[in-house]
Parts: sequence; C-alpha cells; structure tokens
Amino acid sequence: MLVLSFLIKSANNLEDYSTAKRQLGIIAVAVGLTVTHFGGGFILGGAELSYKYGIYGFAYAFSAALGIFILGILSYKIYDKAKDNKIRTVSSFLLKQYKDEKIALIASVLSILALIGIASAQFFAAIKIFNLIGLSMELSSVFLLLIVSIVSKKGINALTSFGKYNILIALAGVIATIFIAGNIPNLPLQKVSYEQISFFGLLWIIIPTTLYTIIGQDFHQKIYSSKSKRIAKLACFTSAIILLILGVFPTIIGMQSRSLFNIDAYDAFPKFIAFIMPSIFKGLLIAGSVENLFRRERLWAIALQ
Repeated sequence: MLVLSFLIKSANNLEDYSTAKRQLGIIAVAVGLTVTHFGGGFILGGAELSYKYGIYGFAYAFSAALGIFILGILSYKIYDKAKDNKIRTVSSFLLKQYKDEKIALIASVLSILALIGIASAQFFAAIKIFNLIGLSMELSSVFLLLIVSIVSKKGINALTSFGKYNILIALAGVIATIFIAGNIPNLPLQKVSYEQISFFGLLWIIIPTTLYTIIGQDFHQKIYSSKSKRIAKLACFTSAIILLILGVFPTIIGMQSRSLFNIDAYDAFPKFIAFIMPSIFKGLLIAGSVENLFRRERLWAIALQ
C-alpha cells in the first residue's frame, strides 16, 4: 500500500484534484463510494454491533447501502446542478440552490467538523487494527500519516485508484474470513444468546447513517466527478450492492466472536483476527480496513474551499 501511494499519478490542477475533470467511470465512482464507508469503522463497528445484537448488527451495512441507493435516485439532479454550475463542494451546491452565503458557510463548517470526527474515529480504529500485528501506537501513527500525506495531496483520481487495489485486498481477506469462520467447531450460532435491540435502537443506527450518506461531502464528491449522470446513478446502485455483500463480513465475525469469547463487544473483531485468522490473512484484513481514512484528509482541503 505504501509503494502504491508513491506510484499513483498526482492531479495537475484544482479541477483535476477535486473532481478528476469529471471523467471518472462507473468502476472508479463505485469504488470511491464503497471505500468511503468500508474501512476500520465499518468493520470494527459492524462486528461490535453483531457481537451484541446478532444478525441485527447488519443494520449499519444496510443503512450505508440504503443511503447510497437513495443518493443514486437523487444523482441525476445532483449531477446536472453540479456540472451546469461547475460545483465542487456541497456548500457551493447549497449556495447556488438558495443564494445564501450563510447557508454555504454553515454547510462548510459542519462538513469539516463531521469529517474531522469521522477521520479521528477511523484513525484510532486503524491503529487498533495495526496493534493486532504488534505495532505500537506511535509506529502505527507514523505509518498511517505517511500514506495519508502522500495519497491525499494527489486528488480524487488517486484516491479511487488506490481504492481499487484496496477493495481487491479487502475482498481476499473477507472471503478467507467467511470461509474460516464458517468452519470453526464451536457453539452453534442458533444457541448463542444476544442482547435485545429495540425498534428505536435500530432506527438510531439506520437513520443517521443513511442521512449522512445522502448529504455528505465525501459522497457527493464522487457524483460531481462522474463522467455522466448515468454513470453516477449506476455507480451508486453498484456500490450499494457491494456494501451489502461486504457487510456480511463484520456481521459473521461479531456473531462468531460471541460464541467463542467472553469479551467487551468492541474487541470482537480484534480478538477474532488475533486468535483465529492465519497471519497472511491478518495482513490482508489490516490493509483492507484502513484505506478510507486516507481520503478523509483530502476532503478536508476540499471542504475548506
């Protein structure tokens, strides 16, 4: 991943940096949308929820996919508005829509605060995952910041290119994990008892995630960068399907950890990987779960516009 960060081509100007000159194809846009959700938070959080609530832990992956699906329905209008007015950010989109600089300023501030909060959570999730192979917090931080600093300055095209390799790495780890988890001789899952989650508890997971996906700068950026509105729409639908498939991965890990370990829920993923997975797959899973931290750094600069 570090070598890839050096090899990927840099953007030539601001338009190239923020929207890839609006030339991204369906695979690039779909990958970009997918890795925006799929990462340390998606994996650790999904496993934690599944450890506590069983199959209902899939709610986070479902809400991520639902948000991107709805974004696909809205993508025609978003794309046309962005292209006609040369829009690169959500705040400038709102400025064109409502002709009010205060709304645009509020949107910028909220976007920056949201991205800082999410990136912080992703950063510490990534460090926790790196700890599985014995790296200290200091060494993990240096490694992450090094890749972040290299990739984030190269623009959205670099991020989507980096994401393609990341998804391939992650899928290898996911397939291996599902196969290994499904062949562990342990307490049958139907006999494992989980905590009860209320209907409102599920809504508390689904609604915020779905709404943020629909309005988030990091998701809109992929729509703005698409080659056409048809590509943007199809990419959203494709990404939603991929996220549903990837969501099975942390769900199974959380449920299997419940049947294997008596631990705190947030340790479900680390414990499973540390004690169950062969070393080579630990590496694949670690590499596949930290990438979406990197594109947050680039989006802070875009949001500041």
